[in-house]
Amino acid sequence: LTYKIPSMMCMKKVYGCLQGARTLSNTSHDHLQLIDWEKMVTTIYNDVCLSDDGLIAKNGFESLKRVLLSTNVESIPEENWFILLDMVSGRPPCIAVQQAR
Repeated sequence: LTYKIPSMMCMKKVYGCLQGARTLSNTSHDHLQLIDWEKMVTTIYNDVCLSDDGLIAKNGFESLKRVLLSTNVESIPEENWFILLDMVSGRPPCIAVQQAR
């Protein structure tokens, strides 16, 4: 039994609520958004994309792709993009999980 799929659904709801709350707010929370983005990307990659279950890993990569493509590139410092690249290149998915590749 795995809790990764239910946790991903919960994370998507929380992320959606956070984004909705930010659009209603008139103040800028760039630092908070950066921390949320870092946590979201790290959690999706480490907890879902690296799963031994091929379907879960594939869904994790699709979620990660949606988060990355919806991110305004200029809103994230270059350092954080390099951290993401280092994380993905330093810990690739298991070779046995072909669906995630």
